[in-house]
Amino acid sequence: MQRGDLIGVLDARQPRLGVVVATAGQRLTVAQGQAGKLLKHPARSVVLLAALDPHLGTCPQRISEVPWQLSDTVLAAARPKRRDVAAAWLLLSGSGEHLSFTDWVQLAGSGTGATATAAAWLWLQGDQLWFSQRHGLIAARSLQELRLCRRQRHVELLQQAQTKHWQHLLQRRQPLLPSSLNASEQDDLALLRRWAEGDCDQPLHSPLQEALRQAKCPLDSGGIRQLLVDLGQWDRHALPALRSSPWAQGFSPELEALAAERLDQIEALHPGDERRVDRTALHAVTIDDDDTQDIDDALSLELDAEGRQRLWIHIADPGRLITPDDPLDQEAQRRGASLYLARGIEPMFPWVLSTQGLSLRAGQRCAAWSLWVELAGDGSLAHYGIERSWIRPAYRLSYADADELIELAPPQEAALLQLNALMQRRRQWRQSQGALLLDQPEGRIQVDPGGDLSLHVTEPTASRLLVAEAMILAGAVVAEHGAALGLPLPYRSQHP
Repeated sequence: MQRGDLIGVLDARQPRLGVVVATAGQRLTVAQGQAGKLLKHPARSVVLLAALDPHLGTCPQRISEVPWQLSDTVLAAARPKRRDVAAAWLLLSGSGEHLSFTDWVQLAGSGTGATATAAAWLWLQGDQLWFSQRHGLIAARSLQELRLCRRQRHVELLQQAQTKHWQHLLQRRQPLLPSSLNASEQDDLALLRRWAEGDCDQPLHSPLQEALRQAKCPLDSGGIRQLLVDLGQWDRHALPALRSSPWAQGFSPELEALAAERLDQIEALHPGDERRVDRTALHAVTIDDDDTQDIDDALSLELDAEGRQRLWIHIADPGRLITPDDPLDQEAQRRGASLYLARGIEPMFPWVLSTQGLSLRAGQRCAAWSLWVELAGDGSLAHYGIERSWIRPAYRLSYADADELIELAPPQEAALLQLNALMQRRRQWRQSQGALLLDQPEGRIQVDPGGDLSLHVTEPTASRLLVAEAMILAGAVVAEHGAALGLPLPYRSQHP
């Protein structure tokens, strides 16, 4: 090939026309396409379509110049006619004959000039199915091969349409229904969820990466998580660390059924019930937030005949309905604790059990661990005891209700005022021992049913300090008891 020759370039993406502008051994410099972009190609990837007449005075630098004068409009007009192509296929089909490109152009093309040759080459290298090419020879495909190729083309077009549909869904960033997706799209969605959870071991395949780029989604866990939020496939307030945890999996139907069964047995006699001490005569109250449903502690004040004050701290006893190592206990061990999150509580036990069978409900006889404490004059522990008991909370107070009763001190609620005085004495003793007190407002972010965030600030009011001090005292009593008996308990302390 020489300078000025019209050639076809077998580009990996699509065939291109060009003009040779320079040669250097087996590499050619080609002015490619209408714009004449200069590119280097090996000679084996180039096909000579028309040689430049050596007697022509000028040498074209692109396909639009004399003598080629090719444009998209001219090439479209010179494309082989469908009737001519069909006739050529009928003549060659089944004959086993192979034609050179020049002979095929004479048979199926619209002429023999450079324009017709270039147009025929582009058509032949395009997405046509009629003819196959091998080693520069052209043969008609058999009817069976043609049908198979058409079927494969149909499948490819369907796949392309599905890919575009999936890309469109991601770009829209609107909520979607997973059930409306095909199997491949559901697999992609599952992969995106794993990435959102932080599991990036399985790489994102190329089409999915391209779809994410078109959706302007960063290829990282945070960006994918936000995309899933927009698609309605991720709770914007969900913690990724919990996605593969026991809380994310919920309670199995078997555990829910077992919890309901235990709840039905709440009035039945259970092992150890006969040894519980009846403390239902104590005036017990519970103090919690308004929205608390799993109430697990209550307080009482008892005066003996000599007027000594005995503080009672009652803690709900789940061990009455849940035995060691039964399925509910094993599930609770997996979770380790109830989680108090912005969107609500993730309990250790099924919710129906946490809020009913194991909750200290007002007016109901409830199983509890009851700790009694007598404080010395300086607030230190004088006497204490621990027992399994029955209690019957008189009523439930919110922190706001309890604050009012402490402030107003009505005669019928003198016990609450005395409890507050006891806990203040205990608090002063702890402070004298070097306790660090952090009495400051606490902020808690909550999610309303609509998904909006709100900040709730709680002040360290009298009732909150009262309950907090009582719980610290309960921990101290159990620690003393465990140390005295040499029990293997987890102790919590802080450095001086």
